[in-house]
Amino acid sequence: MSTLANPPIHHNSNRHQNQGCWTGWVADMQLIRSVKLKAQPETYLEHYPRNMASALNTWLSRFGIYTNGMFLELDRKGSVMVKQLLKRSPNSRGFMIRVDGMRKGDKLQVLSVREIAKEPLYNDLDFQRISQSQLRGEFAKMGI
Repeated sequence: MSTLANPPIHHNSNRHQNQGCWTGWVADMQLIRSVKLKAQPETYLEHYPRNMASALNTWLSRFGIYTNGMFLELDRKGSVMVKQLLKRSPNSRGFMIRVDGMRKGDKLQVLSVREIAKEPLYNDLDFQRISQSQLRGEFAKMGI
């Protein structure tokens, strides 16, 4: 095998230049084709319900990821991994995932997929305690 056929490798790295990880919103490709035309696709994909994933019911459809303003299609292996992930996810809508693999044009050859947990809006315990205290004080003033 010729070394020229392999992509160049980063200096001090074991990764090829087209290998990497991508983080973004996942949806089936049928939906992505229509969402591409929207001004802010991430807002729609953030609320994308699991039951609308047409690819969940057929092995012919594929999934894609919206990341950094681009849509990238996952290969067959990646689509199967995403289907399994969606089926066991505790979330019912909006799936943020991390994909590790190799990029070939606008397609990703997937090595691994994992869901990224959404953080609660108010996860600061001091903020919650202070705001609840303020609300109790306001309710007390109103006689509630």
